[in-house]
Amino acid sequence: MAKLRAQFKEDIKTKEEATTLLDKQRQLVEQQAKELADKWVTVNLDDESSTYRRAFAAFEVKNIELAKAILDSVDLKKRLALNSSEKAKEESLRDTLQKNIGRREEEIRQDVNICLFKARLNKLDNEWATAEQFYDLALQYDKGNFEVIFEVALFMQEQNQFEKAGIYYEKALSLTENPVSKSWTLLNFGILLYKTNDLSGAKKAYEEALQIQRKLAEKNPDVYLPDVANILDNLGLLLIDNSDISGAKKAYEEALQIEMKFVEINSDVYLPDVAKTLNNLGALFYKNNEMSWAKKAYEEALQIQRKFAEKKPAVYFPIVAITLQNLGMLLYTNNDISGAQKAYEEALQIQRKLAERNPDAYLPNVAKFLNPLGVLLNDNNDISGAKTAFEEALQIQRKLAEKNPEVYLPDVSKTLINLGNLFYKNNDMSGAKTAFEEALQIQRKLTEKNPDAYQRYVATSLNNLGVLLDDNNDISGAKKVYEEALLIQRKLADKNPDLYLSGVASTLNNLGNLLRDNNDMSGAKKAYEEALHIQRKLTEKIPDIFLPDVAKTLNNLGKLLKDNNDMSGAKKAYEEALQIYRKFADKNPDLYLPDAAWTLFNLGNLLSASNDISGAKKTFEEALQIYMKLAEKNPKVYNLEVAMTDINIGLICVQLLKTTGDMSLKKEGLDLMDDATQRLDIFQKTHPLVQQYRLEIKELTQLFIDFDESSFQFNQQLKPITSLEEKNKEEKDPHQKVLRQLEILRLYFEIEKSLPTNNKEIKNLIASTYGDLAWYQLFDKQFNEAEKSSHSGLEKDISVELIFTNLALALLYQGKWEDAKQVYVSMKDKKYNERTYKDIFLEDLDTMEKEGITHSDVEKARALLRN
Repeated sequence: MAKLRAQFKEDIKTKEEATTLLDKQRQLVEQQAKELADKWVTVNLDDESSTYRRAFAAFEVKNIELAKAILDSVDLKKRLALNSSEKAKEESLRDTLQKNIGRREEEIRQDVNICLFKARLNKLDNEWATAEQFYDLALQYDKGNFEVIFEVALFMQEQNQFEKAGIYYEKALSLTENPVSKSWTLLNFGILLYKTNDLSGAKKAYEEALQIQRKLAEKNPDVYLPDVANILDNLGLLLIDNSDISGAKKAYEEALQIEMKFVEINSDVYLPDVAKTLNNLGALFYKNNEMSWAKKAYEEALQIQRKFAEKKPAVYFPIVAITLQNLGMLLYTNNDISGAQKAYEEALQIQRKLAERNPDAYLPNVAKFLNPLGVLLNDNNDISGAKTAFEEALQIQRKLAEKNPEVYLPDVSKTLINLGNLFYKNNDMSGAKTAFEEALQIQRKLTEKNPDAYQRYVATSLNNLGVLLDDNNDISGAKKVYEEALLIQRKLADKNPDLYLSGVASTLNNLGNLLRDNNDMSGAKKAYEEALHIQRKLTEKIPDIFLPDVAKTLNNLGKLLKDNNDMSGAKKAYEEALQIYRKFADKNPDLYLPDAAWTLFNLGNLLSASNDISGAKKTFEEALQIYMKLAEKNPKVYNLEVAMTDINIGLICVQLLKTTGDMSLKKEGLDLMDDATQRLDIFQKTHPLVQQYRLEIKELTQLFIDFDESSFQFNQQLKPITSLEEKNKEEKDPHQKVLRQLEILRLYFEIEKSLPTNNKEIKNLIASTYGDLAWYQLFDKQFNEAEKSSHSGLEKDISVELIFTNLALALLYQGKWEDAKQVYVSMKDKKYNERTYKDIFLEDLDTMEKEGITHSDVEKARALLRN
C-alpha cells in the first residue's frame, strides 16, 4: 500500500481502496493492450528475433516489466548502427555477400520491430518521452514504412506535437495508395488541421476521405458505412465553425441514421458513436439557438457516455468531460448558473485527474476548461474565483506556448482577453489595457504567418480595446481601433460574407455607440443603419441566429433617435426590438427575457421623456416583474437591475404625486425604495453602482416622506412653468430660448414670494433655471450674461455644481483664461454620476465648437483637462 501511495499519489488507507485502485489500473492497461493488439496481431513471431519472442511471451502473461527488461538487454542503438554500417560495407561485396546483406536487413527489420514494441510498452506505462525515443529510432532505420509513420503521427498528435504529426501525416500520404489507409490518414490529418485553425485544409482533407469511404461503402457497406459516419461527424463540426448550419445538420443527420442502423446489430460497439454524434448535434442546435433540443441531445449523449465510462473509464471519462463542458455552456447561456457551474466543475475535475497521469495530453484541457468557469464566476461577481481560474489557465498556457507557440499562443491570447474583461468590469483600466494589448500583440504576430486563421481574432481584440479606450475618453484612439477592426472584417466578408458580415455589423454598432456618445449623431446613425441593413439581410437566410442582433441594433438606434428628440422614430425602433425579444423569449425565456426587460426599460424612459407618464409606469412595471423573476435564480446579477427599475418607477411615482396628489403613491414609492435597499444589501458597499443607487434611494425616500398636501399645491403652481419648459425643449432659436428662460425665472421668483423663507426646493429650482439660462446664453453668444447667470445660480444653491461647467465656458469665451483655468482645475477630477467633470467639460467644448463657437484658448483648455 505504501508503494501504491507513492506511485499513484493517492491517499490509500484500506485494503479495499488499494484493491479498487489496482482494478482500475488493470482495466486501463487491458484497454490499452487491446487497442495495440491490432499492431501485434500482424507480426509473425517465427520471423522475429529470440529477444522479441521472449519479450512477447512475457507480455502475453501480462508481465510488462519482464518484457521491458528482456528488450532492455539489447543495446538497440549500438546494434542498429553496427548492422547498418556492416550492411553498407557488405553491399560493396554484393556478389559474394548477398546472404549476409539479407541477414543484416532481416536483423534491422527485427530490431525496428523491437523499437516499436518498446515504444508501445512505454506508451502503455505512460512513459511518453521514452516511447517517443524508440519511435524516432524505428523511423531512423525504416523511413518508408507507412504503418510505422502513421502510428508515430497519431502518437505525436495525442501528445499535442502538432507540427511533427503534420509532417508524418504528409509523409504517410505519400507512401500509400491503399484507399482504406489513405482515408484514415486524411481523416486524422484533417482533425489535426482543424485543431490548428487551418479550416480550409481540414475541410479538404475530410471531403477527400469521405469520397474514398463512400466508394468503399458502395461495395461493402457493413464494413465501411461506420467510417462514413465518423468522417461526417468531424466534417459537421467544421461546418458549424464556418456557420454552414444547414450543411452541418445534413452531415449529422446522415451520420446518426447510419449509426442507429448499426446499433441494432451491436449496441456496445456503436452506441458510443451515437453519443458522439448527439454531442455534435447538440453543438449545432446550441449555435442555432434551439436550446431545448441542444439540451436534450447533450443529456442523451452524457447518459450513454457515463454508462460506458463505468466499464472503460480511461477511454470514456475524457469524452464525458467534453460533453459536460458543452452542457455547461448551454446552461450558462440560459442563465442556469448553478447547473452550469456544477457541469463545469465536474468536467474540470475529470481533466485534472487525467492530467496527473498524462500532463502533456491533458494540461491543455485543464486550461481550456478553466476559462469558461472563470467567465461564469466573473459574470456572477465572484471576482477572486474568476481571477484565480484565469491566472491558472494563463500560467499553464504560457508554459505550453514556450514549447509550441503556434498551437498555444492563441489560447494565451483568449485567456488574456477574459482576464482583461475581468479587470475592465472591476474598473482596473490599466490592467485591462495591458491584457488587451498583449492579446492583440500575440494575434498580430500569429496573423503574419497565418492571416486567414487569425485576422478575425485581431478584429475581436481591437473591438475590446476600443470599448476600453471609449470608456476612458480616448475618443480618437477608440475610433482608430474600431476603424482598423472594420477594415479587417470588411476584407474577410468580401471572401466569406456568411461568416464575417455579422462581425462587420457588430463593429459598426460599437463605432455607432462611440460616435453617438460624442455627439456625432449623423455618423452614429449611418453606422447603426448599415449594421441594421447587414443584419436584416442575414436574417433572411437564418432568422433564428440574426434576429436578436437586429433587436440589439434597434435598441441602440432607438437611444440615438431619443437623444435627437425623434420620439416617434425611437418608439418604433424599441417596439420592433421588443417584438423580436418577446417572440424569442417564448421559446427560450432564460436567454431572451433579460433583453426584453432591458428594451422595456429603454421604452419606459422614452415614454417618460415624452410625458406619457402612465404608459412609462406600466412599461417599467413589466420590466420589473421580469427582473424580479430573473433575480430569484440569480440575485448577484439581477438584483442591480431590480434596484435600478425600482428607482425609475419611484421617479414616476414622484411625478404622479406632484401632478395628481394621489397620496397612495407615497406608500408605493416607499415600498419600492425598501425593496431596492434590500436588493443592494448583497453587494459590497464600495461597488460604484451600489453607491450611486443608494444615494438616489436616499433622495427619493426623503421626497416621499416629505411630500404632503402643501407640496402638491406647490407643484400645481409650477404647471405654467412646465409648459414653458416644454416649449424651450422644441425651440431651435437660442435667443428665443433665452427670453423664455427669463420668463420661467420670473415665475419662479413670484412663487418664491408665497413660500416660507429658505425653502430649499424653490432655491434648487431657481439655481437650476439660472444654469439652463447660462447654457442658452452661451449659444446666443451672450458670454458676459452667461457668467452673471452662473454666479447667480451658484449664489442661490451652491450644491447645483453642474453650473460650474457653464461658468467655465463663459469665462473662457470672454478671454478670462486664468479664471476659467481655476474652475477647470478645481472641478475636473470631481465625480459626476459614473464619470468626472472633466468628461463634461470636454463634451461641452466639442458641442460649442460644432455650433461654430470657439476661442483661441479652447485648445489650452483641452490640453489642461486631458493632462
